[in-house]
Order: sequence, then structure tokens, then C-alpha cells
Amino acid sequence: MNPLRNITAALCTPAEMARWDREAMAFGIPGEMLMENASREALHVLLEETGDPAGKRILLFAGHGNNGGDAFCMARHLHDQGAHVRLYHTKPPHAHTGETAFHMKLAQQAGVPMQFLDMPSQELLHDPHFEPDIVVDGLLGTGLTGEMRPPFPLLVRAINALRHRAFVFAIDIPSGLDGHTGRPCPDAVRAHATATFAAVKTGLAMPAAREYTGRLHVRHIGIPRQIKDRYPAGQRRMGRAMFRLLRQPAAALHKGTAGHVCIIGGSPGMSGAPALAAMGALRAGAGLVTIACPGAIVQELKSQLPEAMCLGLTAGATCSGGWDEGCLDALREHLPRFDALVVGPGLGRHPDTEAFVRVLHLLGDRPPTVWDADALFWIARNPDWLNRHTPADVLTPHPGELARLLQGCGLEMGEDRFINARTLRARLPGVLVAKDAGTVVVSGDEPAYYCDVAAPCLATGGSGDVLAGCLGALMGLGHPPLEAACLAVLLHAEAGRLLETDYPYRGNLAREIADALPRVMKELSPC
Repeated sequence: MNPLRNITAALCTPAEMARWDREAMAFGIPGEMLMENASREALHVLLEETGDPAGKRILLFAGHGNNGGDAFCMARHLHDQGAHVRLYHTKPPHAHTGETAFHMKLAQQAGVPMQFLDMPSQELLHDPHFEPDIVVDGLLGTGLTGEMRPPFPLLVRAINALRHRAFVFAIDIPSGLDGHTGRPCPDAVRAHATATFAAVKTGLAMPAAREYTGRLHVRHIGIPRQIKDRYPAGQRRMGRAMFRLLRQPAAALHKGTAGHVCIIGGSPGMSGAPALAAMGALRAGAGLVTIACPGAIVQELKSQLPEAMCLGLTAGATCSGGWDEGCLDALREHLPRFDALVVGPGLGRHPDTEAFVRVLHLLGDRPPTVWDADALFWIARNPDWLNRHTPADVLTPHPGELARLLQGCGLEMGEDRFINARTLRARLPGVLVAKDAGTVVVSGDEPAYYCDVAAPCLATGGSGDVLAGCLGALMGLGHPPLEAACLAVLLHAEAGRLLETDYPYRGNLAREIADALPRVMKELSPC
């Protein structure tokens, strides 16, 4: 089995989570017990965040379904611990069923003050005689799709109006947030903290969801591992445990055995991109880096990065873009020396370049290859090239490039980033890295691996070139393509996060992302 599966966390869609719940109950665990477990775990998170509830005024909102049941159950626990509790619920007491009805009755028997919001009003929701210290959101769960219906938009606005003077806590997911995409529908509760259960849902992992979730806590509620293994989530969430896969340098290592990466790119006026890719490769541990580029820019590149070697290639006499099919004749004899190729940074979009990329695709004996930047432009123009890739190839499109690639295949870019990535991946044999603030990596029948580290310091020109070089280095060091892709994405993201200490408002350069890579490996590697 791919070791990535054992050191990444499940990332569930709402439908996958609902299946775990159903299977747990079929296994013999009563739904009432799962709800009790969830409410207790939510209570523990709230205590961690806000301390002893005794004497505090706590306002809880309970919706129609299981999320409301969690709120009923939690209200009972808080009442028992001495809090001054008030609970508003959106469904008539007699209309509740199943586990929610069971826990509503327990809360009633325990003496929890409740009020049915038949026609909620601002006056009712903002009672001057009950100014809450804590507001608990249990209105809507992860199953919400489409826009909220009344009275929920009003209730969401009421909760958000209280957050400047009360601690807002969401059960499982902030109400109004789409559990699949992480988008508000059209608004959502803005919680200070959220407790979610069993696994993070895809919507909660989206970077844009953070302004709604606040601090996210994941708590287990007793779903058997057997069920999780039998019905695995189709997504896995990357984490720092992955750094255990980094290979410790051998004592006898030398530059010739530490991976030789060839960066194929650069064109007149575009020498910076291959230089940054070479920096990324060197900082990620490549022993040797060679930049294969048009002969006219060799001296320019050497002055930027003396640590990299340059291989000047000569195009035909009529070529004005620096690249054509003839460049491959000079490059072909050197290819056996390289352990990995990175194709595309600064390659350019001159029409003559298309022929070079086409012939390079046809080479059956080329090393594992990262296709990036301008190489992806030419692939999008020629989507039949996708099936010429090998399982050792990796494509690294950003959102605009991904949309162009999909369009080239006659497909449309949708809102679901996992579906977009899987749709394009089905057209090629290799690995796809769909870059974004929240990157998806897909390969074959593997789960989609997701990096939810969003670092604004990565939003700078040349950042993607550094990632491509880092990925090339890891492939050159012998990591399988999928493993190398996931490690490179996480290293790159953590490098961006590390830079936030010195650049909290950004302003860093792409080369500083490369320079941060060894620090990330030093500080976050468990060895």
C-alpha cells in the first residue's frame, strides 16, 4: 500500500460522512450514543476554548436535524455544569424524530429552558435581559446544499451580530457553510472555533472557510475503524507526518548520487523562471542542477545562479523564439545524465516552441518529467499529447492553466476542485498537481491528496517555478512521482507559512521561498 495513506488523515465529503454514520448504526452503535459522544466532545472543545462554564450565560441555537440534536444534548451538559442556559429551536417539539427527539426530551427533563422560534424577530433574538457570554451554533449541519431558507438567514445574522461581545462556537460546521465546497450559502456563521466529528469535511478544509470556522478541532465519536477502512474517504489531508518520508542523506552521499535535475526553459527576456526553478531544486537537496536553455541567455543565467550549470542549445537559423525541434538534437545526448526533468519555466509561447515540446513528449526514454508553466500552454493547445505522458510524469497547473487544459479537452471547469482535478487526471497516465490556495494531488486509483496550508507569502511571481524545481529534486532523489508531488507541495506550502514570521504582510521574494525549504526540512522533519 502507498505509505501516504497511513500518514495522512481522512478528508470526507458530507455524503461519505453520512455513510459512516449509517454504517456505525448498522454495526450496532445506537444513533443516540453517537450524538451523545459528539456533544460531549464538543463540550470538551468549548471548555478548552472558554474555561469553566459555571455561571456563564450560554445561548444555544438548535436546528431541524441532527445538528440540532447535538445542540439539545450539549445544552443539557452545560446546564448540568452550572451554566445559565437558554436554547432556541426552529422546529416544534412534537415534530422532532429519532435521536434528536430523544435528546430534546432529555434536555427538557433536565430543566433546560427552551423556546420554539415560530416567527423569530430581532427583538426576540436580542433580549437585553440575557446578554450571552457564549453562543453555540447548532442550526445547520454539513448536508446543506443551495441557499438557506427562512428563518435561517435571519438566525445566522443574529449570531454574527453577537460575535463581537460573545464567543461563537459551531457544532460540526458553521451554519450556512456548504460542507462540500466551503462556500457560504450565501452567508454563514462566523465562529471563533468549530468542533467537527470523526474527520474534517472537504468544505471545512478549504482556505476560504477559515474566516467562518475559526480554530478547527477534530474529535472522534466512536465510529469503528473497521467501517472507515471498509468505506474509505476519497480524499486524504496532508500533514506534517508526511515529512517522515523524507530520505535522510547517507554519510557517503556526494553530488553525483544526490540527483541531477535538468531545468528545460528560459527564453529571451524570461531567464528568471528557470533560475528560480533551479534554486528550488538545489534548496530541496538536488546534488546537481543543469539549466538547458537557448544559447543566447546562458551568460545571463550563469550570472544569476552560479551554482547551476548551463547547457546552451542552438535553434535553427530561422527560429526567433529560442526553441525549436532542432534544440532537441543537442539535448538528446545529455538526457541519460539526468534523473529528472522540469520542462516549462520561461519556455515562452513563440510558435516555434510548439515543435520542441511536441518532440520532447514523443521521447520514450526520457527521465521522470515535471511539466509546468509554458509547457502546459502547449499541452492545452494539443490535448492529444496528454496520453503520451508516462506514469512518471507530473503536471502542475495553477487554476488558469487547469481551466485551459480542461477546455482543450472539451471540458468545463466547475466549482469542485476535486472533481476538476480528477476529470483532467483521467486523461493522462501520470500525476496531476492542481495548484491553488489549497492544492489537490491526484494519481490513478489513489485518493485525492489535499494540502490545506494556505500561505499568502506564496502569492508572488516565481513561486510556482520554485515548486516545480523542488518537485524535480525529490523525483531525482528517487521518490516515486506521487510521493514526490505530495512532499513538494507540503514543503513549499510550509516554506510559505514559515516566511509569515518575517513577512506578515507579504513582500517576500520567490527566491526566499526556495531559501526557506531547508529550514522547513530541519524544523518540521521528525528525524
